Amino acid sequence: MNCKSCGRSISNNASYCRYCGFETPKEFVPATSNKRLLNYLIDMGGAMVFAFCIGFVLAILGLADFVDGSEQVLGYLAFFLYYLLFESLTGKTPGKLLTNTRAVDAEGNSPEFRKIFIRSLVRFIPFEPFSFFSSKGEDGKHRPIGWHDKWSGTLVVDN
Repeated sequence: MNCKSCGRSISNNASYCRYCGFETPKEFVPATSNKRLLNYLIDMGGAMVFAFCIGFVLAILGLADFVDGSEQVLGYLAFFLYYLLFESLTGKTPGKLLTNTRAVDAEGNSPEFRKIFIRSLVRFIPFEPFSFFSSKGEDGKHRPIGWHDKWSGTLVVDN
């Protein structure tokens, strides 16, 4: 592997670069395709329940006319808020909680709000869920990494 700071070749198990002293980041194991699929299915159900709850509250407050005709917009907003709120406030969605996975940045830390915002927004790109089928790691092997991971600079890993 190469040092991310100076670019020189270093041992794969090195904890720091012997040339510049840069600490090598911890290696993380990406969550499996099965876990990512389970996360997706759980979170789709969770987002639907979240959207229903928002609609229910609006109806109780007498704002049902506001929702009438804009259910699809409300659904998209609920979907976006579901991911944005769960990942920014708790670091995990219910799907990730149940599969014992989490989203991290390149250093292994919880992603900053900007990255979570981008992750949540990229999910709206048509066919984004299919981006998992063509993703490959640096070693050429298949990795379950979607556009929302790649474009936000994040990765879902096992805890």
